[in-house]
Amino acid sequence: MINNWITLAEQKNGINIQRKFAGLHTEVDEENNVLFCRINYFERELYPNGLIMKTTKKTYSLENLSEEFYNDENGVPYKLSATTSLNYYIENVGQPSIINPVNEILQNTTLLPAIVEDNYPLNRDTRTREYNYE
Repeated sequence: MINNWITLAEQKNGINIQRKFAGLHTEVDEENNVLFCRINYFERELYPNGLIMKTTKKTYSLENLSEEFYNDENGVPYKLSATTSLNYYIENVGQPSIINPVNEILQNTTLLPAIVEDNYPLNRDTRTREYNYE
């Protein structure tokens, strides 16, 4: 799998922007419903000559939002439309692509022993001890 920088077609204030995947946090309930998904990514701004101005790590959340009604500062009512960005992501990526890669680790008791504490660092206790390492 290649994780290269993606250059956006759009500029931000005349500056070229690149993005790169940095992580995924998804929560699924016992019935396999995806409850939320947070995507981390790196974003860097480039000078016109291509040198890097700055790089930041950012996060966005995919959520389904219901329709909401408000009044603006002048008392005029307005509506925010419902969004289905989480459903759209699930339909395009597919639940198996979200869930199945982790199931291989969950089944492998060499990598993830049957008795482990919460937040177990994978392979902590299964690494080979090396003596006389110089």
